[in-house]
Amino acid sequence: MHPRWPTHACPAEFWEELGRTIAKFGFLEDCLKRANLAITATRKYKSLEEATRAYETWQRSLEKSLDESLGELSNRLVEALTEDDRFHEESVSELNAKLRRVADWRNALCHGAWTDYDEKSRKATLRHWPRKGWREQSEQPISQADLAAIGEDAVDLTCRVIEAATANGIQFPGSEGPGEPAWPSQPEKP
Repeated sequence: MHPRWPTHACPAEFWEELGRTIAKFGFLEDCLKRANLAITATRKYKSLEEATRAYETWQRSLEKSLDESLGELSNRLVEALTEDDRFHEESVSELNAKLRRVADWRNALCHGAWTDYDEKSRKATLRHWPRKGWREQSEQPISQADLAAIGEDAVDLTCRVIEAATANGIQFPGSEGPGEPAWPSQPEKP
C-alpha cells in the first residue's frame, strides 16, 4: 500500500487548496458566531417584558452556538437578522441563499470521499450524499481551481457577515473597527 494512501493520487497542491478552503469555512463559522453575538446583544426591544424573555434564553443560545457548524450558525444569524428591524428582508434573503450554498459545499468537502484523480483534467472525484437523502449519492469532479473559487466565496461571505454588523453601526467583536461596541469595555485593573 502506498504510504500516502488514500490521498496519494492527487498532487500535494490539490490537498493544500482543499485545506485552505476548509480553513476559510472555519473562519466564516467564527465570524458567524461573533456577528450573532453582536447583533443579538444590540437588538432593541419594544418592551421590557420582550427584552427580559429574550435575555433569559440568550446565554444558552450563545453557548449552544459554540458547538454548531456552518449550517446551524447560518440559520442562527439569519434568524437574528430577520427578527431585528435594522436589517432589510431582501439583503437577509440574499445572504441566506449564499450561506446555504457555501454550507452545502462545506459539508460536501469536509464529509465527502475523494476517489479518482484524472491527470488530464486535473480533477478529483468527490463522492458525497447531499442532505436531501442517503439515496441521492453525488459524484462530482472538482479541480484545484474549483476549490479556490469555493474558498473565495467563503471569504466574500465572511466580509458580508462582518458588514451586516458594521453597516448598522455595530463594532464587530474582536476588532477595533467602526461602530459602537456590543458592550462597554471593562476598565483596566490597576
